[in-house]
Amino acid sequence: MLAGTDFVVIFLYVLLMVWIGLIARRRSGNVDEYFTAGHNLPWWMAAVSHHVSGYSAVVFVGFAGRAVIAGFSIWTLFSLGVFTAMVVGFRIWPPRWSRLKVLTPVEYLETRYNNTVRLVLAAIGILKKFIDLGIKLFAISVVVHVVTGWDVLSVIIVAGLITVVYVLVGGLWATVLTDLIQFVIQLGMSLVVLYMVLAAVGGWDRMWEQLPVERSALFNDAAGIGMWFWLVYLVVIVFSYNGGTWGLA
Repeated sequence: MLAGTDFVVIFLYVLLMVWIGLIARRRSGNVDEYFTAGHNLPWWMAAVSHHVSGYSAVVFVGFAGRAVIAGFSIWTLFSLGVFTAMVVGFRIWPPRWSRLKVLTPVEYLETRYNNTVRLVLAAIGILKKFIDLGIKLFAISVVVHVVTGWDVLSVIIVAGLITVVYVLVGGLWATVLTDLIQFVIQLGMSLVVLYMVLAAVGGWDRMWEQLPVERSALFNDAAGIGMWFWLVYLVVIVFSYNGGTWGLA
């Protein structure tokens, strides 16, 4: 369980997120600035935000649990698949969006096809996000419940409200700035944990030596992550990252 100092840190962090949302509001004076940061977002901030946006408590709870069973193949399934999808998307969509000067992905679909296509995909995306974000909020509530003893439903409500406040108030700038802070915290803690884990198992080489062969391979048929499964999943994730996740934009 957490101590009093831990709760103070959490409270200050929450205040920081809300404060960033209020500060970012000054830079979101119109629709263009709210949704696209006025097209002035530095590339490195966009990259960090995209990286952090790919993480949630599902990754640290669900994927970590899956990694215990599947081993290194979980990296093949998740990270390599997402990387491939992003490369495909990077080569195809940004030039078109820039040329058409659209603010959101579904606006591009309206320009390319018609408003009906935009509305259908938006509706599907909203439904998908209810499920997706619901699972993620539940995952983070499980983590918080374990370390604090707080009620799961209360954590879901509070975490959801905090996110809604800074995003609605500050737009894209608020999202990117909070992502940047989360990245610094995550990277710092990850390096500390990596050092502690390697020290506990006797170093990098020793860690790999202790792993069963199937858990150190790119694919693990026994865990359901074989090459053919991955190839099919790759097609799905490419379409998801370049179509299915547009619905809320």
